[in-house]
Amino acid sequence: MRILHIVPALGYGGVETYVIRLSRALVELGHEVAILTEGGPLEPLLEGSGVEVIRASLRQEGPDGICSRLEGKRFDILNAHNYLAGRIGHVVSLRIDTPYVLTVHGPRALAKRVLVRYWSRRVIALSEADKRGICGPFGLSPGRVRVSFYPVDVERYRPRAAAGETPAVPEEGGTSALRECGETSAPLIVHVSRFSNRKAKVALALLKALPTVVAKVPGARLLIVGTGPWFERIAAEATRLNEHLGPVAHVEGPRLELSDLFNAASVVVATATTAMEAMACGAPLIAAGRTGYAGLMDRANFARGLDLLFADHGRCPRPVSAGALREDLLRVLGDRDGCRAEAARLAGRMAAEFTPRRAAESVLAIYDDVLAGDVSCGDSRR
Repeated sequence: MRILHIVPALGYGGVETYVIRLSRALVELGHEVAILTEGGPLEPLLEGSGVEVIRASLRQEGPDGICSRLEGKRFDILNAHNYLAGRIGHVVSLRIDTPYVLTVHGPRALAKRVLVRYWSRRVIALSEADKRGICGPFGLSPGRVRVSFYPVDVERYRPRAAAGETPAVPEEGGTSALRECGETSAPLIVHVSRFSNRKAKVALALLKALPTVVAKVPGARLLIVGTGPWFERIAAEATRLNEHLGPVAHVEGPRLELSDLFNAASVVVATATTAMEAMACGAPLIAAGRTGYAGLMDRANFARGLDLLFADHGRCPRPVSAGALREDLLRVLGDRDGCRAEAARLAGRMAAEFTPRRAAESVLAIYDDVLAGDVSCGDSRR
């Protein structure tokens, strides 16, 4: 099968990571795959994969420019990721007479959902919460939506200690305080995110909770990693905190490789794809994101966390707060061995159930359904 994915850019984020992992897995299964994108910092993850990159700017070129980029190329299916890609991909699919599928990543406000006129006749959602978010009143009928899932590269994201390897704080962007944590086994709290106005509240709440945590757990350190419009404010808050408490909080820019960092962490606070990567490494996970607070993940609440995609897609009953983070951080740091053992069990489940190959097989079944039904273009009907 010849497959074209459309995603605006390959920057740091769950949508972009998903497209890369899915594309690589599809190639490994014997399919021809291209990604139409303007590129970005995650593009090196495609090197040597056999995935073709077709460079284009969706915002600047529009359907006319995109069609010219695709001249002479033929695809069996076009898969758009996010709503900008859907607006463009819907029109392009009609012009090049190629079946079209829209994949929904994350929640969508009711007003914006009602205005969508480029739904595909089969829509892919990547969590049950995402499906609920586009169905119901003024939305799609549930029968039009197929649910797949976000995969984890379990060859990269895996527990190093379980394989006899010694986890170490990585040198990339490392600070002396982080190396100290690695050398002394001091507790290391890690938070990785893209700092938009809604996701930044997690980092700010962590910084507010940190004074009590370090008072009760001497030597504990917090590392915040990411990028986004709120990065400078978060860094400034960490600097002010360090002026009173010493070097307890560190803020760094994004990293391409996070596996070593998660393996070195005593606990990770994360959401969505990053949360799944941390779990695959066997790190205790506190799930908190833009839609609320899901708390410490264990076998009892794993299904609920997955339904919410670990606090980033479905709305959580608890808001993100310094108090909730403080309570769960102290719980994990007070029982590091027990929490690590529980996290190792969840890592085994991630390795068995959430591989890129399984995700690719799931999506291929949806593509086959589209092609068998001769649904060759977008459809705005609900």
